[in-house]
This record gives sequence, structure tokens and C-alpha cells, in this order.
Amino acid sequence: MVRRIVSEDLSEPNEVVLGGLKILVRYWTTPPGSGWREFGFMRGNIDWFYSAPQESLATQKNQYWDSTEGRLEVAIDRWNRGYRSNLTEVLFFLDIWSLGLNKIKFYENDNACNQVISFARLGRNPQGYLDRIDLGGRYYQFVVDDKGVATQIVHVPDRTASKAGRAG
Repeated sequence: MVRRIVSEDLSEPNEVVLGGLKILVRYWTTPPGSGWREFGFMRGNIDWFYSAPQESLATQKNQYWDSTEGRLEVAIDRWNRGYRSNLTEVLFFLDIWSLGLNKIKFYENDNACNQVISFARLGRNPQGYLDRIDLGGRYYQFVVDDKGVATQIVHVPDRTASKAGRAG
């Protein structure tokens, strides 16, 4: 019975598969899915990544190299607009690249397209998840639950102080 409904060879989609694709397309192109399509994932166009999951970390790495703090600022802006998943995504990504250490490289491109590298100190909650990022005289602090999900923004540096401390 199951074999009749779902083909073993998905290269030839059957009615069930095509119906599922239609549902996904409708979800990602109409509210509330259309908002999440663009803002629920830092890169946007989240539905594209379902067929290319290997590109998820690669795309995040490109953003990280371009402006690490800028990426964090975008995640906070989206949090304030109701798309809270971005902050957890960024903190998780930073945790991966920190290799479990309490410091990490932060990248920025200056006005002459030179890559400027600085270091940030990282704080962790009792479960080991990132909950604080110190950048010299500025810091970001969050509440992160026991599953690694950001649940609250505690402190964000003043925007003028943040811009003054960035390269360029």
C-alpha cells in the first residue's frame, strides 16, 4: 500500500510528491510563510536550501567573512521585527567556528575592501552555549536556553559606539 502511494524512485514524482511541492510553494509565497521565506533564515530564500542543504553553512561562512558583527546586528534587527530564529542561527554558527574556545575571530571589510580581523571573547551559559560576545569596549549579551535557543536579548552596544569601533 505505501509502495503504491510513494514511488521508490523519487526522480519520477508521483501525485503525492507533486501535491506536497504545491503545498510548499503556496506556503513560501503567501503569508505567513512568505515573511519567513526571506527573514526566517539569515540568507533568506530558505526554501532553496531544502534542495541544497550543503550550501547552508557555506553561505553563512560568506556572510561571516564579510562582516561578523554586521551579521549579528542583522540578526538582532530581525529579532526586533519578530524573526527570532536568526539570532540562534548566528550564535550557533559562531559556536561552530569558535571550536569550543572562548574566543573567535571577527571579520570586517573596510572601505578599501581590506579584510580587518579582530578577536572577540565569548561567554557561555552553564550548558556551554554562547550567551555573550565581548568586542573591546562593547558587548552583546543574551539569554540562551538549555537547548541553545536564544530567548532574550539582554544587552546590545550603543549603535554609535558599535559603528565607531568597526573597521572603515
